[in-house]
Amino acid sequence: MISQLIAGSILIAACTPFGIPAFYHPPDGHFEDKEITESSGLVKSRRFEGIFWTHNDSGHPPRLFAVDRAGRRIGTVDLLGAANVDWEDIAIDDAGFLYLCDIGNNWNRREEFTLYRVPEVDPRQARQATVSERHPFHYPALRSPDAEACFFHQGALYILTKEPGNGKTGLYRLPLSDPGPPKELTFVAETDVESSVTAADLSADSARLAVLTYSSVLIFRKPDQGDNYLAGPPCRISIRFGQMEAIAWDGEDLIITNEESRLLRLEGIPPACLAGS
Repeated sequence: MISQLIAGSILIAACTPFGIPAFYHPPDGHFEDKEITESSGLVKSRRFEGIFWTHNDSGHPPRLFAVDRAGRRIGTVDLLGAANVDWEDIAIDDAGFLYLCDIGNNWNRREEFTLYRVPEVDPRQARQATVSERHPFHYPALRSPDAEACFFHQGALYILTKEPGNGKTGLYRLPLSDPGPPKELTFVAETDVESSVTAADLSADSARLAVLTYSSVLIFRKPDQGDNYLAGPPCRISIRFGQMEAIAWDGEDLIITNEESRLLRLEGIPPACLAGS
């Protein structure tokens, strides 16, 4: 467990401004399924106990992989009616749906992006699932940034942009009431993050938003009003775990994956980071 591993780890960086030191973390597990080569998103099921969903990055089939907490294979599900142009993250709601965020834009050549809404099936029994809604969208003001992080909250999908070089991220909202023609995202807020954002996950009670960057986990509290999760100062936990690409809440723990197909369980998160609004 990470709380035990910390005691034997080597401190390689000074304390962050929030007083939490940075460590190099040995992995707690790895993906057993060799088809999982570029885990780019991760989310915990709210229907099936102990199951996590992940997917590969661009250039792979539109396929979901169900694994347990240690990365052991449970099943695979092919998505009918979807295309993996550049899937970068996955989100979930309480109504039994998953959201595949086709939002990657490495070369800034895309102008339109897609969100796929998919019913969550039991991976022990089903091998296919059909997309129930397709939401095409674009950014406002002629913007077309890269993005690798999304989360679902109260009927809308939220995207956090990846802004290489400027140390910021922008938060955008996509309402999901109408899966009709392409919609324009609504800009919500912007904040400093110091490093590129690669994933995000909202806790099941919506009280905490975990944002993953190349160097840390930022935990934001739910705002007192509105949906600007970036409004307050985050709790920052510095992490050294290779190129980190996905993050998911598991109770009060966080599970992180990297490009080497390894998993890290972050336990012992300070209570101040876990407090709600």
